[in-house]
Amino acid sequence: GYLPAVEEDLAGQIGSTSARRLVLSYGDSLPEAFRGRYPASDAAQDLIRLEGLAHEPERSIRLYRLPPDPAHHLRLKLYTRGGLVPLSDVVPVLENFGFTVIK
Repeated sequence: GYLPAVEEDLAGQIGSTSARRLVLSYGDSLPEAFRGRYPASDAAQDLIRLEGLAHEPERSIRLYRLPPDPAHHLRLKLYTRGGLVPLSDVVPVLENFGFTVIK
C-alpha cells in the first residue's frame, strides 16, 4: 500500500522509528487524490518538510520535478502549518524571480 511505501522511503532517510512516527502523525492527512498523483518518495519528502516546521508562521518550499516533467518545468510545493496560503501572495513573488506560473 501507499503508506507502507512512504514509511519504507522515510526509514531509509531518518530511521524506522522516526519514519513510523511521521506516518502515524501525518499519513491520514495525505488525501486519495494526492496518493494517486505523487509517488511515495515525494510524500516522504513532504512529511519531512512538515515535521521541520516548528511554528505556524514558518514556511518551507521545495522545487522539484516528477519523472514525466520536461527539463524546463519545475514544480513548487509550499509548506505551512495552520492554513492555506493564498495564491495572490505567492504568484507575484515567483514572477519577480522570473518564473511563469502555469497552474
